[in-house]
Amino acid sequence: MVCKDLVKFVIDPDKCTACGACKRICPTGAAQGEKEVVHRIEQELCIKCGACHEVCPPKAQAVMIVPAHAEHNGGGD
Repeated sequence: MVCKDLVKFVIDPDKCTACGACKRICPTGAAQGEKEVVHRIEQELCIKCGACHEVCPPKAQAVMIVPAHAEHNGGGD
């Protein structure tokens, strides 16, 4: 992993299955969303631990690591 200041974690709304795995594992509550609704990562709460990325199901691969300055917000940041 590169320097945490250079990246952010976002959820691709086109890939998210709303399984809730990221929400359950997130230690700060940054991964948010309702049942059966695309989830999002609140950047202000995210400590960039990577737990959401690790737990996202391989078939979905919805949690992405993007450059911190990227415009992509994953549908909620």
